[in-house]
Amino acid sequence: MSNFNNKLIKLYEILNVGESIEETLEYIFESFNEFIPYDRISIALLDNMSNIYSYALKTDYDVALKTGYSLNLLKTSLADLTQNRKPRIIDSY
Repeated sequence: MSNFNNKLIKLYEILNVGESIEETLEYIFESFNEFIPYDRISIALLDNMSNIYSYALKTDYDVALKTGYSLNLLKTSLADLTQNRKPRIIDSY
């Protein structure tokens, strides 16, 4: 079985045992970078008032906007994401 498949199986196991979102994000960040290069992954939550909150993030550098930061969705680049419902990768390399 390929290394990628093994890592997917491990992720599935982590999700099934109910690890925290932070632990799961840490595993994803450490495990899949060799397949898709990135230096930041994050989870944002949207409330019923269209405010978006930074819920969890993992980076390999210090960030200015920490977990808990919030802003109205329409003032962010995530507004398009809610309309087209496609994942996004910001290529800033």
